[in-house]
Amino acid sequence: MANWCSVEAEIVCFDGQEAETLYQKLLTDKTEANKFDRGVYIGSDRYFFNSIIEVNGDTVTLNGSVKWGFTDDEILEFIRHLKSVVPIKSAEIKYEETGCFIYGYFSYEDRILYDTYLPESCFPDYDEETYYEQLEQLLSTNSQTKIICQI
Repeated sequence: MANWCSVEAEIVCFDGQEAETLYQKLLTDKTEANKFDRGVYIGSDRYFFNSIIEVNGDTVTLNGSVKWGFTDDEILEFIRHLKSVVPIKSAEIKYEETGCFIYGYFSYEDRILYDTYLPESCFPDYDEETYYEQLEQLLSTNSQTKIICQI
């Protein structure tokens, strides 16, 4: 059985019309996926499940989950998939699969795709009340960033 990785994506387009186009495309894809009780296709073998898709001005947000986490190739294909619909100004895709010590975010800006993550060795002991606050603090102080590629 796959672990579920929570994903919060914020995609910034160059204007509101492009954001609306992307939003409508994602909604259409979600409607089609729901007909067949499957996830939304996002450019690779990694599908988006339990999705909430919203638009506000020039920004489209997606919240949901994927089975397992993204590989570098899969997040690259996700960005390429979005860019095949409209030009993308920037993106931030937060991910968390804390049961496997995976926590961080991908960012796309100025045609560069980055992965900023908390190394497994930096994860705190679990405390139900403060765990996510600790993770955010550690991500801001102990993260590592790697460049995935230029797109």
